[in-house]
Amino acid sequence: MLPGERERELVPALATREFEERLALLGERYRLVPASQLLRAARARRRRERIPVALTFDDDLRSHVEVTAPLLRQADAPATFFVGPPLDAGDAFWWEDLQAVAERCPPRLVSLPDLDLTPLNNGTPWAIHSVAGMIERLGPDKRDEVAAELRVLVGPDTRRRLDGAGIASLAAAGFEVGFHTRRHYPLPTLDDDRLARELSEGRDVLAEIVGRRVTMIAYPHGKADARVALAARSAGYEIGFTTRQVRIDIRTNPLLIGRTEVHSAPLDAFEKRLVLALSAGTP
Repeated sequence: MLPGERERELVPALATREFEERLALLGERYRLVPASQLLRAARARRRRERIPVALTFDDDLRSHVEVTAPLLRQADAPATFFVGPPLDAGDAFWWEDLQAVAERCPPRLVSLPDLDLTPLNNGTPWAIHSVAGMIERLGPDKRDEVAAELRVLVGPDTRRRLDGAGIASLAAAGFEVGFHTRRHYPLPTLDDDRLARELSEGRDVLAEIVGRRVTMIAYPHGKADARVALAARSAGYEIGFTTRQVRIDIRTNPLLIGRTEVHSAPLDAFEKRLVLALSAGTP
């Protein structure tokens, strides 16, 4: 797998070679643990012991089964995959559709008439991130309207996705599986009733696929606050992950654990980013 372009891709791929390098470094210098054990391991760690680190992967990417899992097994590394129930055939998420039409969509969308998409059409660096951020901040109904228009522009999605059999194979291989919701709404944008539905709808489907209760969640887009954490606790979740880059200590809320995203960059830059996140809280 080749590296993606962060300037023009919302979810750029990490090159296989880079993933292998990072996996080797983590295995040599840190203690790899499943996500379900991270908080306990961090709190139990003694001075001079290796710092515990958990590997987590989000979304329903087929590469989780075809590329990531074999490399993890080869390195004897535990990991946790956060997914939703399998998508219907031909479906996709709005950010995938936005990426698919980035340089061939109309200058304006009917659902967003005030948004000029010319920079996106021209391939202007970071333009797609600006557009995606604006869509992400919309209310759920308006976001659904935009997503529906993008879906029509793209047409049926033909990519191979992580289906039920793929998810089951990850669980059978010993990897943990957590929930990532069905619709991937940024949960803080939802009212209480809708939030409760998003935390539960599709969770039973996932539990049936993996053959066990699902008590961990990675919040869509990494967005969560105290209200979302309280709702997650009420829904029966024991652990929740954001994408805030904060260290874990005795005060960490188990439903608001931070994570550090792994970007395509030189290995020493990755290690510096990780060290800062683990020691100072915010890199």
